[in-house]
Amino acid sequence: MKMLNIVSHSSDGKKCIECGKGYYLTEDFKCSKCDSTCNECEHKATYCELDSLNENKEDVHPIRMAHCNRASADGQRCMRCDDNTYLKDGKCVECGDDKCYGCTEDNKCSVCAKTQEDFFNGIVYLPNNNHC
Repeated sequence: MKMLNIVSHSSDGKKCIECGKGYYLTEDFKCSKCDSTCNECEHKATYCELDSLNENKEDVHPIRMAHCNRASADGQRCMRCDDNTYLKDGKCVECGDDKCYGCTEDNKCSVCAKTQEDFFNGIVYLPNNNHC
């Protein structure tokens, strides 16, 4: 059994374990091609990796939504937002407190930091009453 675009497979050679670039692993352990607009994808190719490039190094899937770092394959909905924002109805909404680096849909802060540099260095504190 010849399998294409396989990075690794089971010892008997019948199941894919990891797929190559441009493919994703299906539930039945086969590699399936990503959506044509994606150079990389995950699961059922429901979204592209950030800044997917085609063979000519052209950005085929630019993300044009504010604070969005992962969009749906069609580019219409955000799937993952930047820090200091939360996902609501496919869009990223700012937390409302510039010291808040993790908030929920109801705008309650869960992680605070004095600066972005502190946040990236792990110097954080817990909010008081959901506010920094």
